[in-house]
Amino acid sequence: MPLRQLAAAMLGLAAVLAGCTVAATGTATMPVPTSPLAASSTPDATPAAPPGATLTVGGSSAAGTLGTWTLRGAGSDSPWLPATAVMGLAAGTGDRLAVRFDDGTAIGSWAAVVVPADDPTGLDATTLAARTATDPPVAIVDLPAPPPGRWVFQVRLDLADGTGQAFYSWGLTVR
Repeated sequence: MPLRQLAAAMLGLAAVLAGCTVAATGTATMPVPTSPLAASSTPDATPAAPPGATLTVGGSSAAGTLGTWTLRGAGSDSPWLPATAVMGLAAGTGDRLAVRFDDGTAIGSWAAVVVPADDPTGLDATTLAARTATDPPVAIVDLPAPPPGRWVFQVRLDLADGTGQAFYSWGLTVR
């Protein structure tokens, strides 16, 4: 087979494999689409992140620092947030801690832990309280302050509709 015919045959095979046709001149032509691609008319409704959360204690409030989260198939992973990376509040022994989603989203299950402020890894966590999703949803997580000390206070809040969860952290000094 002469080299020119071999090249035309190879080009034809490549064109067929790629969905093209080869004209009699040996040049490849792309097929013309019969209809344009339909553009999606529905915008992506997935929010970029879960709602913010606020901790209130003794009349003072602070926004939580968002850590690891999942929401409607999206998510983000975060390392442990040490005390130097989170906003702090002060509490007295016996004070109540109240945590809520800023937009009023209902909370399903939740868990709250404290870690000594001098632990940069978060490995020495102590569970303060937790709630399962079998209980009715709540608007506010209400729990007692931990014992006196400097802490990183972290709460995992699960959206009551089951579409996601998020971890929020604060620095907390209890006297």
